[in-house]
Amino acid sequence: QAKTKPGPKAEGPRRGPAPRAISFGAGFVLALAGRRLRHGPDEVDLSRSQFDLLHHLLRHRGRPLTREQLGAHIGKGSEGSNYIDVHSMNVRRALARFAPPDFLQTVRGIGYQAA
Repeated sequence: QAKTKPGPKAEGPRRGPAPRAISFGAGFVLALAGRRLRHGPDEVDLSRSQFDLLHHLLRHRGRPLTREQLGAHIGKGSEGSNYIDVHSMNVRRALARFAPPDFLQTVRGIGYQAA
Protein backbone atom coordinates (compact mmCIF):
# COMPACT_ATOMS: atom_id res chain seq x y z
CA GLN A 1 0.00 0.00 0.00
CA ALA A 2 1.40 3.40 -1.01
CA LYS A 3 1.99 5.94 1.67
CA THR A 4 0.79 9.44 1.03
CA LYS A 5 2.57 12.52 2.15
CA PRO A 6 0.60 14.80 4.38
CA GLY A 7 -0.51 17.99 2.66
CA PRO A 8 0.57 21.41 3.75
CA LYS A 9 -0.61 22.43 7.18
CA ALA A 10 -3.66 24.61 7.18
CA GLU A 11 -2.56 27.86 8.69
CA GLY A 12 -4.81 30.52 10.02
CA PRO A 13 -3.80 34.11 10.47
CA ARG A 14 -0.45 34.29 12.18
CA ARG A 15 -0.54 35.76 15.61
CA GLY A 16 2.68 37.08 16.95
CA PRO A 17 3.19 38.68 20.29
CA ALA A 18 0.90 41.58 21.01
CA PRO A 19 2.48 44.91 20.15
CA ARG A 20 3.99 46.85 23.03
CA ALA A 21 3.15 50.18 21.45
CA ILE A 22 0.97 51.52 18.66
CA SER A 23 2.14 54.46 16.56
CA PHE A 24 -0.52 56.62 14.95
CA GLY A 25 -1.37 60.10 13.75
CA ALA A 26 1.31 62.76 13.64
CA GLY A 27 3.89 61.34 16.03
CA PHE A 28 1.72 59.72 18.71
CA VAL A 29 2.75 56.47 20.43
CA LEU A 30 0.38 54.53 22.67
CA ALA A 31 2.55 52.48 25.07
CA LEU A 32 0.43 49.58 26.27
CA ALA A 33 2.59 48.28 29.11
CA GLY A 34 2.67 51.55 31.02
CA ARG A 35 -0.72 52.70 29.72
CA ARG A 36 0.84 55.94 28.48
CA LEU A 37 0.30 58.09 25.44
CA ARG A 38 3.26 60.11 24.17
CA HIS A 39 3.77 62.67 21.48
CA GLY A 40 7.51 62.93 20.99
CA PRO A 41 8.97 63.59 24.45
CA ASP A 42 5.65 64.82 25.86
CA GLU A 43 3.16 62.68 27.75
CA VAL A 44 -0.52 63.17 26.87
CA ASP A 45 -2.78 62.95 29.91
CA LEU A 46 -5.69 60.51 29.43
CA SER A 47 -8.03 58.93 31.94
CA ARG A 48 -8.24 55.13 32.11
CA SER A 49 -11.49 55.09 30.10
CA GLN A 50 -10.09 57.45 27.48
CA PHE A 51 -6.97 55.29 27.11
CA ASP A 52 -9.13 52.15 26.74
CA LEU A 53 -11.37 53.85 24.18
CA LEU A 54 -8.40 55.02 22.09
CA HIS A 55 -6.68 51.63 22.34
CA HIS A 56 -9.80 49.78 21.19
CA LEU A 57 -10.28 52.13 18.25
CA LEU A 58 -6.64 51.72 17.21
CA ARG A 59 -6.85 47.91 17.46
CA HIS A 60 -9.71 48.04 14.96
CA ARG A 61 -8.23 50.79 12.80
CA GLY A 62 -10.26 51.49 9.67
CA ARG A 63 -13.35 49.72 11.01
CA PRO A 64 -16.28 51.74 12.36
CA LEU A 65 -17.29 50.72 15.88
CA THR A 66 -20.67 51.48 17.36
CA ARG A 67 -21.07 53.38 20.60
CA GLU A 68 -22.45 50.17 22.11
CA GLN A 69 -19.35 48.18 21.09
CA LEU A 70 -17.07 50.84 22.53
CA GLY A 71 -19.12 51.10 25.73
CA ALA A 72 -19.07 47.33 26.18
CA HIS A 73 -15.30 47.28 25.73
CA ILE A 74 -14.57 49.94 28.31
CA GLY A 75 -17.33 48.66 30.57
CA LYS A 76 -19.30 51.85 30.81
CA GLY A 77 -22.12 53.67 29.14
CA SER A 78 -25.56 52.46 28.31
CA GLU A 79 -28.01 52.76 25.50
CA GLY A 80 -29.05 56.37 25.11
CA SER A 81 -26.04 57.57 27.09
CA ASN A 82 -23.62 60.09 25.61
CA TYR A 83 -20.75 58.64 27.65
CA ILE A 84 -18.76 57.51 24.58
CA ASP A 85 -19.36 60.81 22.79
CA VAL A 86 -18.03 62.75 25.78
CA HIS A 87 -14.94 60.53 26.10
CA SER A 88 -14.16 60.70 22.38
CA MET A 89 -14.48 64.51 22.53
CA ASN A 90 -12.09 64.57 25.50
CA VAL A 91 -9.60 62.28 23.70
CA ARG A 92 -9.68 64.60 20.68
CA ARG A 93 -9.20 67.62 22.91
CA ALA A 94 -6.17 66.04 24.65
CA LEU A 95 -4.58 65.04 21.33
CA ALA A 96 -5.28 68.42 19.70
CA ARG A 97 -2.86 70.08 22.13
CA PHE A 98 -0.07 68.33 20.18
CA ALA A 99 -1.34 67.67 16.64
CA PRO A 100 -4.63 67.56 14.73
CA PRO A 101 -6.56 64.40 15.74
CA ASP A 102 -7.78 63.81 12.16
CA PHE A 103 -7.37 60.03 12.46
CA LEU A 104 -10.22 59.84 15.01
CA GLN A 105 -13.34 60.06 12.88
CA THR A 106 -17.03 60.21 13.65
CA VAL A 107 -19.03 57.82 11.48
CA ARG A 108 -22.49 59.35 11.27
CA GLY A 109 -25.24 57.07 12.50
CA ILE A 110 -22.76 54.41 13.65
CA GLY A 111 -20.06 55.61 16.05
CA TYR A 112 -16.32 56.17 15.63
CA GLN A 113 -13.29 54.82 13.85
CA ALA A 114 -9.54 55.37 13.82
CA ALA A 115 -8.26 55.93 10.31
